Amino acid sequence: MSAPLAVARLAPPGFKLNPVPTPTRRRGRVVVASASPSANDAELAAKDENPYEILGVDVTASKRAVRDAFRAAAKRAHPDTPGGSAKAFDALAKAADVLTDDARRAQLDAVLLNVPAGSLALEELRWSRELAALREAEDAGEVKDPAAVLEAARAYAAAEKALDAIAKRKKKAEDAEKLRRKEEALRASQAARLEITSRIATKGLRGNDVAVTMTVTSEMLTEALEAQSAGGEKVPDRVTLPLRATTSVNCAKCNGWGEKEGHWTLALDKLCVKCSGMCRVEKTSTVRVPLRVDALDGERVVVTGAGDEGYRKQVTALGEMTEPGPGGDLIVTVALLRDGETTRR
Repeated sequence: MSAPLAVARLAPPGFKLNPVPTPTRRRGRVVVASASPSANDAELAAKDENPYEILGVDVTASKRAVRDAFRAAAKRAHPDTPGGSAKAFDALAKAADVLTDDARRAQLDAVLLNVPAGSLALEELRWSRELAALREAEDAGEVKDPAAVLEAARAYAAAEKALDAIAKRKKKAEDAEKLRRKEEALRASQAARLEITSRIATKGLRGNDVAVTMTVTSEMLTEALEAQSAGGEKVPDRVTLPLRATTSVNCAKCNGWGEKEGHWTLALDKLCVKCSGMCRVEKTSTVRVPLRVDALDGERVVVTGAGDEGYRKQVTALGEMTEPGPGGDLIVTVALLRDGETTRR
């Protein structure tokens, strides 16, 4: 009869931790966390010298694994060994001291995992190390007689039970956070749609005008004039220059409705996946702006219809929308750089 084995739990996507080399044998579970602790000494240690990196062990390493790693590395780093040095040996000893001291290691873990002291992530990490220690004791042949096997089995069961309880608490917290975000998105969508409805009722379907600043130089105007008048008999008094402008347009996914196709869905789950129920999205495109060859600093040019796209009006409960109204205008203010200027404040 042998004690049950530890079960590994992989960290989900998005989990971030300071780079730590993978050990030869990795036991236990890796944890996920988010929040911020306050342990100045541990924070400085983590930034300057990561004890896990120095010893080449994982965050789930037990004290036995830490001591084994220290002994192996200390033989190579000892000052009496060729290639060794007192500095390297002291760094190994300091790292081992931190990782075998429960309080100091907890502070270090809080910094590395970016979580507050006493968080679920640290609790899960502690139980993961318990599992690793139990497995290492079994591998070392320390669990032989029936009493020791029974005690190890109970310890395994207690650790797994604790980890399962932590997993349930984390899942409950994640579900609550997802619900909070959905409710927040729904409120934002309702406010945006109400604003659009009120605007259409007072100002019609025409899109908003958009004001932008276009930075040009005399050289740019001259080069554009030469390029656009090449081969022509008449020299133009205006040139066109490209401008990248960001405007608001109706969402192409929902046609400005803000909801998914299919009416019979819960309010929390029916927001359009592209615009998140906001009905409109931003779009950046290139606009050709006509400028006078001798344009002045501060001069304004209006590009008709190049502003925000016109609004659509909902006509049925199932999301049937009208055609968009006329677009707003793009109002371009010329910022003519003087000789020697590279930018305009």
